[in-house]
Amino acid sequence: MAVVTQALATQLWPGENVIGKGISIGGTRGKWQYFRIIGVVPELRASGLDQPPTEAVFFATANADVWTIKVARGDPLALMPQVRRAVSELNPHAAIIDPRTMTEVVARSMSRSTFVMALLGLAGSMALLLSAVGIYGVISYLVTQRRNEIGVRVALGARLPQVAILVLGQSIRLTVIGIAIGLVAAIAGMRILKSLLFDVSPTDPVVLVTTSALLLLIAAVASLAPTRRAAKIDPVEAMRAS
Repeated sequence: MAVVTQALATQLWPGENVIGKGISIGGTRGKWQYFRIIGVVPELRASGLDQPPTEAVFFATANADVWTIKVARGDPLALMPQVRRAVSELNPHAAIIDPRTMTEVVARSMSRSTFVMALLGLAGSMALLLSAVGIYGVISYLVTQRRNEIGVRVALGARLPQVAILVLGQSIRLTVIGIAIGLVAAIAGMRILKSLLFDVSPTDPVVLVTTSALLLLIAAVASLAPTRRAAKIDPVEAMRAS
């Protein structure tokens, strides 16, 4: 009797029920062993979570070298003394080497991807910070350039909310243009990052919309100080400076 993975079942018997089918496996000295399939593992990624599903067959053997123990709660490694005694009773010569929890196995499997994603996360955080500083600098420069215009608008009766909307609207327009260009570049570049993602679409609309909304929020916050400064412009001083 044997258990196969879904990847192997799909490869050998696509679209069929594999329960009850037989499979032959080559053994030592050219001998073949025949097994009846009694179960299917839905998905196994033995080579890593970032690798394709593994095609494998599991069957009982007298020289099994891997044991998996499931616990209901608590630390699995705390049960190692009991496990060692139980194994010793079954085979006094058997040795338990390198016990690990599944959390550790998964962490080791994803160590490379985790490191790369951590670097990308750090780079993304720095990009957000630089974008906020850049937006602040650009809007401050534009307010300085339009100081005379804003002073004239105030002298002609423009109210403070109207001035604020003028400055903030220009900031939002520039940000929307930047987001549109960034989305096009991101979708084009996601093909490179696709190999680092697991069960996540590189063009996930939720992620793209959330990121765009976050950038708009950052632009609005970064524009507050220049907007407040524009709203306080004295029309007399602005016109004298012109």
